[in-house]
Amino acid sequence: NLNYIILIPIVPLAVFLILGLFYKKIKFYRIYNRWGQRVYFTTDANAPWDGRFNGMDQEIGAYMYMIIYRFGLDDKDRFLKGDFTIIR
Repeated sequence: NLNYIILIPIVPLAVFLILGLFYKKIKFYRIYNRWGQRVYFTTDANAPWDGRFNGMDQEIGAYMYMIIYRFGLDDKDRFLKGDFTIIR
């Protein structure tokens, strides 16, 4: 199973951008903190997360992301999840 979406941290801007090949549309992109609180949601692949929630920088620590996107080669939805750590 090949995934063609990559979550890219852009340093020092501290934003997380979706970059990928062969995807048609992002159905959703969600980020959760370690307590399961959703700190980011978008359906726009060009709207990177800046590491903030309600205007405040998020704490150092582990975060989980989930992305559902429409794959362009077979026109099916794909689910991608993973985790990353914010280090300041």
